[in-house]
Amino acid sequence: SLDETLAKFPKVISALETPEEQEETKKIVEEFRNGDGPKLQALLEEYEANGVASGSLGSYVEEFWNDSYLAPDQSVVLNLNPFFVLEEGPDRKTATDQIRRAASLTFASVKLASLLKHETLEPDVFR
Repeated sequence: SLDETLAKFPKVISALETPEEQEETKKIVEEFRNGDGPKLQALLEEYEANGVASGSLGSYVEEFWNDSYLAPDQSVVLNLNPFFVLEEGPDRKTATDQIRRAASLTFASVKLASLLKHETLEPDVFR
């Protein structure tokens, strides 16, 4: 339900926020709960009900999922992989610090994307 999601959201992201940001998030969540949230939730539920009734959808997520993950004919791992497991990083300095680990992963992803874009990525060679 919308209320369950809005109750969970601030808790889930609290580790990524300063105390000031946490208070701002709580304020924004309450504004959403008392403003557009219920209207948007009702529209989603109506969209899903119409899709189920017509047999075209099983869930309001289905069309988004198909368009975002199944329809593109190019493989972009960062966009098309909804789940993956991150092994512990090789750098012990970043292994226990969530912010440093996230920065390290972001840097590595951007570096890889740049190599791919400029077609300078060396192929892996197995002997």
